[in-house]
Amino acid sequence: MSDYQISTQNDISKVTLVSVPDMPGIAARVFGSLWAHGFNVQLITSSSGSAGKVNLTFILSKKDLQPAMFELKKIREEIKADELAIDPEVALISIIHPQLSQTPGVAGKAFDVLAGCDINIQAVSTSMTCLNCLIAKNQLEQATRALQKEFKLI
Repeated sequence: MSDYQISTQNDISKVTLVSVPDMPGIAARVFGSLWAHGFNVQLITSSSGSAGKVNLTFILSKKDLQPAMFELKKIREEIKADELAIDPEVALISIIHPQLSQTPGVAGKAFDVLAGCDINIQAVSTSMTCLNCLIAKNQLEQATRALQKEFKLI
């Protein structure tokens, strides 16, 4: 029996603050404010944008998205992000293994399987035991079957 597990979540929305100033305190402002208003943030990633700017992408549950919009718009203005982009048609697929960080090739294998299914990974994060991939919601079932097959769960 495999030590791998596949977990999915499709009641989420992707939020991206585009072209955020790359300076200390910005992430604290964004995520501290959301936390203070009772919103749980999942899968935080950042990526380089143009000079001195980054894009902050994170996940909110669908039930929190509408209530959080006022705060998100306020944060966007305060930190001078160029844009607030929302995508409610995403899903999260996670590969879980107790020794993931010490098992070479898991991410490469997973990325190869998803690419073979023509599934784009919109964001990725890892921990010691989990590889999380944000993908289009309409591809979740296909991704799940392919990864289950690859990691010998079916």
